[in-house]
Amino acid sequence: MIYAEWQGGPLITVTCSPRDRDMIRSVPGALYDRAGFWTVPLGWGSCLALRGVFGQELEVGPNLNDWAWEKSRSNAVFTAMKAAKSWEEVQCPE
Repeated sequence: MIYAEWQGGPLITVTCSPRDRDMIRSVPGALYDRAGFWTVPLGWGSCLALRGVFGQELEVGPNLNDWAWEKSRSNAVFTAMKAAKSWEEVQCPE
């Protein structure tokens, strides 16, 4: 299990097993902390990278989940996704 959480501040903390070391290193900005966890910069790109690398194995903590939802509501990506969904709902004449 890979667990990502935000405790406030500029970093996401990521807890994973040593076997996931090479995978977490592929996330831009990932650094190992001697306290036994990894950190990545807080940002939408980091969230997407973590999900892209770990897929369904990634468990997102409640603070990071709340941050991501709030960010997505004000994010241009979310706006574009809503526009695309609206576009799909448009009926084209045959």
